[in-house]
Amino acid sequence: MRNILLIAAVLGCGALFGQPKAEDFRVPVDIPVILSGNVGEIRANHFHTGLDIKTGGETGKNILAAADGYVSRISVSPTGYGKALYINHPNGTTTVYAHLESFNEPIGQYVRAEQERRKSFAVELYPPSGRLMVTQGEVIALSGNSGSSGGPHLHYEIRDGASQDPFNLMGRGWFPGVADNVRPQLFTLWSIHVDTLQGVPVHRIAGEYKLVASGAEYAVEGGKPVAFVSPGYFAIEVIDRKNGASNTLGLYRLEQTVDSLPNFGLTTDRLSFDTTRDINAMVLYDLHKKASYEVYRTYITPNNGLKVYRNVVDRGIVRLPDSLPHAVTIRVEDDNQNASLLRFQAVEQAVTFNREGDYTVPVRWDKPFEQTVGNLSVTIPAEVLYESTLFTFAPVENSSAAVYSPVYRVDSQDHTPLRSALTLRITPDSLPERLREKACLASLAISGKGEKVYEGGRWRQGAVVGTTRTFGDYFIAVDTVAPRLSPAFERGADLSRNQSLTIAMRDDFSGIDRWSVTIDGEWALFDDDPKNHVLRHFFRDARYEKGRRHTLKATATDNKGNTTTLETEFFW
Repeated sequence: MRNILLIAAVLGCGALFGQPKAEDFRVPVDIPVILSGNVGEIRANHFHTGLDIKTGGETGKNILAAADGYVSRISVSPTGYGKALYINHPNGTTTVYAHLESFNEPIGQYVRAEQERRKSFAVELYPPSGRLMVTQGEVIALSGNSGSSGGPHLHYEIRDGASQDPFNLMGRGWFPGVADNVRPQLFTLWSIHVDTLQGVPVHRIAGEYKLVASGAEYAVEGGKPVAFVSPGYFAIEVIDRKNGASNTLGLYRLEQTVDSLPNFGLTTDRLSFDTTRDINAMVLYDLHKKASYEVYRTYITPNNGLKVYRNVVDRGIVRLPDSLPHAVTIRVEDDNQNASLLRFQAVEQAVTFNREGDYTVPVRWDKPFEQTVGNLSVTIPAEVLYESTLFTFAPVENSSAAVYSPVYRVDSQDHTPLRSALTLRITPDSLPERLREKACLASLAISGKGEKVYEGGRWRQGAVVGTTRTFGDYFIAVDTVAPRLSPAFERGADLSRNQSLTIAMRDDFSGIDRWSVTIDGEWALFDDDPKNHVLRHFFRDARYEKGRRHTLKATATDNKGNTTTLETEFFW
């Protein structure tokens, strides 16, 4: 009866139990909590949507259900969240536990059976309601380092059960007990003028100022007024930390007033996966990539879909009415209500900017655009950009990595990655017919050492065509080299005392597209760990007879269809 009532409550999304409360949830680990990441932290192309809980640099720590509920989703992937559990709760929320090493036995049995049935390591499972019930505090998994994790830890989220939008659980007080009396730190302030060239906005730095602290109050170093050129906005370099941890964290709230009137604010209380990439427009991208910490700007581009903004007037644009000093305050707050306040005077000032530059092609964000330059054709659909901007599409100095076409720079004047994809089409100078199916787009690595980076694409009607959401130097490359498979044991080795066997799997360019392994002719379950270039089979999952010699056959195919096969034997 209890299980029936629990399932009914969860399916009712909190209708029986009301809004979530702090006491609904327990901490999902039984070790001291130290955070290496929080909700709202700025990551590459996305907000961080949960808490990263350190596990002492080790895997295998107990992961506990935060509340009663049932497993609604199980994800196993070589990338992203790796091995992850999703549990629905009676208060209408879903908790998420990611980068796991393994599941408890009932969940693990269910997952392995589905992997065997589908003959796939990677699976996305939605167990029937009530199939896998859990109780608060129950061990549901062991912590790990699976997927795209950069080290052992637990990634933990609380989401709205209906929309799957992540909540800021620290900001809402749903994760107590983390010591934090550290205020956010402010480092640098910029004033940005929004100029107009060829009908599109151009953002130019009018002034840069170091900030100094006196307790919770910050001011411009030397007490200088801030030079401002209307229309414009501000950008601020800021970071947060918690007691006992050196790693940096993201903000919860930022508010700005001009002459005591609110004109900009943001709060990372509730996020959305649909718009998380728009974080690239929330920061002042070029400065953000070069600065030591996060650079938030108090401005919203026309095509920024983030729902985190509050009390914004004219997208945050400031227009000073005269040359008198005007009072500006910027208040920043972390997810434990520690706050810092910056006060300064902004003064309108005439500034002459250099209007020369390489970026000369205007592209509007709300209209489609096409351009052909030499061998390169570019197609940009409407609403790919965050705002209208100036582009360059131009050949650059050739590289030894580029053999089949010139290298073309595709870039915008603010370098902000695209909201969605544009299409590149490059016609080769010379490409033998036998290599056409192996052809792809490549870019030059940021290191500047001439390495090429695979960018997808394929041969289509006399050119190589592909899509991208990032800027760079693009050209045609080919991939004719098959992946490499190397067992971590000698042929015929006795593995009867081993818990697992491993195969190293690498590809030099386009990356692994698909792979499979059989033992004695039958599909065998191997974990895929691409960050360590390893396939691993656990003998606990064996479906074959023990005490004899076994044959292993593995195949791997890269993204351009090059295939390699490994055949060997082992004793177990």
